[in-house]
Amino acid sequence: MEAALLLVTIAQRFQIDLAPGYPIVPQPSIILCPENGLKVELKQIAEHQQVQTS
Repeated sequence: MEAALLLVTIAQRFQIDLAPGYPIVPQPSIILCPENGLKVELKQIAEHQQVQTS
């Protein structure tokens, strides 16, 4: 549960985008996950901006 709360806190403060040109190759197993993980870029959201929710 703590890991989920930490992830939500980070996600609210950063914009998360996939790295350009990084191939995503699915690895079949019991669950479907990327073979080499996901390479992402984090961009910090300015502190004065608020995340809008509907």
